[in-house]
Amino acid sequence: MMDFFKYMEWKERTERRLEPHYNTKVNKRVKYAIYAAMGAVMILMVLQSFSLDPMDYRKYTVLLWLRGFTGVFAIIAFILIGVLVYRVNADYYKDRWKPGSKSER
Repeated sequence: MMDFFKYMEWKERTERRLEPHYNTKVNKRVKYAIYAAMGAVMILMVLQSFSLDPMDYRKYTVLLWLRGFTGVFAIIAFILIGVLVYRVNADYYKDRWKPGSKSER
């Protein structure tokens, strides 16, 4: 079993190796799109919790729309996170197995 300090060293090494792949131009755009989607989710959730009374039937439709858009933006953020992780790992392994590159473990 790996102790805590060895795990933290391994985690730091992995983050250093993956950092250049996260900082490419396209991946930064994906990262900013994730931030925008998560910001929209947070704003919509705060708007739901503080400004609307769920017992008022006239505002209930608006509350349902807000909940729906919150879910849509959360799903978009989740998909974008998957895309970003896939792109970074694909680039990392593609670079790792190029001829002449040193293979770190």
